[in-house]
Amino acid sequence: IFDNHVISRYTLHDAFEDGILTRPYYCFCSHGDADITDIEREARLNIDGDLDDRKNAEALLRSRLIEISNISRMDNIIQDTCDAYAANTEYMKFIVFFSSFANLHNQSDKVTEWFQSAYPNNQVRTLIVSSKNPEYTENLDSLPTFTYRQNTIDLILCCDMLNMSYHVDDLTGVVMYRGTQSDIIFAQQLGRALSTGHNQAGIV
Repeated sequence: IFDNHVISRYTLHDAFEDGILTRPYYCFCSHGDADITDIEREARLNIDGDLDDRKNAEALLRSRLIEISNISRMDNIIQDTCDAYAANTEYMKFIVFFSSFANLHNQSDKVTEWFQSAYPNNQVRTLIVSSKNPEYTENLDSLPTFTYRQNTIDLILCCDMLNMSYHVDDLTGVVMYRGTQSDIIFAQQLGRALSTGHNQAGIV
């Protein structure tokens, strides 16, 4: 049957192992919405208990404060990561995926500030790509203008678009400023930083 031609499952891991795709540098940061006051209050709720309770509460407080301090220094994390793994920091291009247009609207300035603070001598250009309105949808036509310019960081800010079919050789990586319960969407967005025949590892 089928003249001995078969189709078998071929995973992303297989593609990395076989050298078809270059394994990306995956940098993971996680944080909640709580501020330091909330964290202290949470930890101290149990601090008047016995010795074990106090130790557990203090350990929780330390770990959560470290978590908050890490996210509050995202500019340093970006700089350290890009200096170590980007092919060239004179020009970088990232797709920033947001969960919704409201999230994009509320948080895009913060993300832009992270990169500007990480590289104060670079110009940060942004382009919003979304199906929210015709203007942002038509920005797809402007994507080819986001090409090499010395001392520049290009950020493509998007939601509900670019999950598929956008492949460019000069993409430094992707920022997943969102969570997802869909492994398909995650793999699609991760795929923007992966390209066959491209030897430079992407940053996620």
